[in-house]
Amino acid sequence: RAQAVATIKVTHWREMHICSLLVATASALGVTTPRSRRLTRMLATVAETTKRVFRVKEEEEALRKRRVVFCLGGPGAGKGTQCDRLREAYGYVHLSAGELLRREQASGSEDGELIQSYLAEGKIVPVSVSLSLLRKEMEESASLHFLIDGFPRNFDNVEGWIEAMSDVAVVDCVLFYDVPPDVLLDRMLERGETSGRSDDNLAAAHKRLATYSESTLPLIEHFEREHLFRVVRVAGIGSVDEVWQLTQDALKPFLPALLIDRTANDDDDAPAAAAAAEKDAAAALAAEAENPPRSDDDDDTTQGDDEHDSAAEASSSSSSSSSSS
Repeated sequence: RAQAVATIKVTHWREMHICSLLVATASALGVTTPRSRRLTRMLATVAETTKRVFRVKEEEEALRKRRVVFCLGGPGAGKGTQCDRLREAYGYVHLSAGELLRREQASGSEDGELIQSYLAEGKIVPVSVSLSLLRKEMEESASLHFLIDGFPRNFDNVEGWIEAMSDVAVVDCVLFYDVPPDVLLDRMLERGETSGRSDDNLAAAHKRLATYSESTLPLIEHFEREHLFRVVRVAGIGSVDEVWQLTQDALKPFLPALLIDRTANDDDDAPAAAAAAEKDAAAALAAEAENPPRSDDDDDTTQGDDEHDSAAEASSSSSSSSSSS
């Protein structure tokens, strides 16, 4: 029976899990013939190779997934300024959910009119609209490392992200800029003098702060309490340079090794170089999967257990001794 089962044709890597079951089956049958013992060792080797292949494939898939840092804080917390610095220093691609929405609004599309009505009221735009814009930008980029500024803003955003983006992206952490509401209000009003944004006026600012307090702050607390995403808090009330230093210190454990420090090497191709390096790593893992290294178990499977194989081995050993003489 073990021999018959061994003839199963493996058509997909996941079906090779059968091999590990076959090892147990052959042992349970209690067959003691040399051929059965060889079969058992062969299946054990295949099962071990299968585990190695799956491990390599999981690492390869992880490399292909986009790495994301969510950047959150109240309106006027300085998220955009710090994200721009992170982009310049480490090669991240900075995606501002707010900027993408405003750009879509200016396009005059059907979604643009919807966005206009939500922004004017200081409300959060439907998650389907935000996610479609974010996904489009990520798919069109050659980079695998993204800073997403101003998203997610509520629980609906989080649920939408998990449902639509978990297969293509991994969230490394949530970078949260903690700024008191009165400071946020002053910053928005000061920015409104030059920004020309429709939501940088006193009435809209109060609405935005109310939405932030009701929707986004509870979200941060939920992340920390449930350990859904790792939250990194940064005090955002100092100068731009002071907050920048705090940001770098806080993000240091999450900065991927493949991101190139453009403050030390001002190279415009840094993000492309990082992406190319990751692709090379994925190719190396794939090559290992196709040609796994030989082990002692692999050598054992080529040796026979019956008397004919033992005689042949003895004959070969005798011939080698004669040659040496």
